[in-house]
Amino acid sequence: MTKNTTKDGKVAVSFWVDKEIADKLDYLADRGNITKSKLLSNMAEAMVHDMMILDKIGVVSIAVFYLNLKEAIKNKTTKFRDKKIIPDIMNVKMEK
Repeated sequence: MTKNTTKDGKVAVSFWVDKEIADKLDYLADRGNITKSKLLSNMAEAMVHDMMILDKIGVVSIAVFYLNLKEAIKNKTTKFRDKKIIPDIMNVKMEK
């Protein structure tokens, strides 16, 4: 028997994220008065839309490069952020 993964024309998708990101998603969903599932669906829809536009004009590889660069920079700055040299720009409240 196959697990039902569709509902009203939609398909279930699951993936893992860091606890810190999950907490921020919860915060944003609460602020928007929507479920985390709806928030993620909205975010994915917006990102896919943007990526499709970039693909049509032939620059999707640049967008992927940007996302990879952003992740690499995040990983490299972790040691500084841990030392409080660089504030975590993803924090909701900034420490003074």
